[in-house]
Amino acid sequence: WDDGVGSIHRGRETYFLPQRPYIPAGSQGVATSLREQLLYPDVQAEDAELQEALAVVQLRHLAADLGRLCDWATTLSGGEQQRLVFARLLVQLLNAQAP
Repeated sequence: WDDGVGSIHRGRETYFLPQRPYIPAGSQGVATSLREQLLYPDVQAEDAELQEALAVVQLRHLAADLGRLCDWATTLSGGEQQRLVFARLLVQLLNAQAP
């Protein structure tokens, strides 16, 4: 492999988790529901699946807050934000297809 030359191809089922969590703002400002955060960017899932993902990443205490509107980027600690993004990945993987 020559330095600085090449290309990387990724399939539809490739996911990236940045070190700094991405917590998107809502369409009407910064407030979003926890449900919207977990379903970002465009995933369908049942509340029970969202609650299970929260439990797996040790955010079970937020399971009752799926409809709560707030600025999650300032409400959650850095570690909680990372776990929220990982829970989002778990929700995404519910619909993933094996290669």
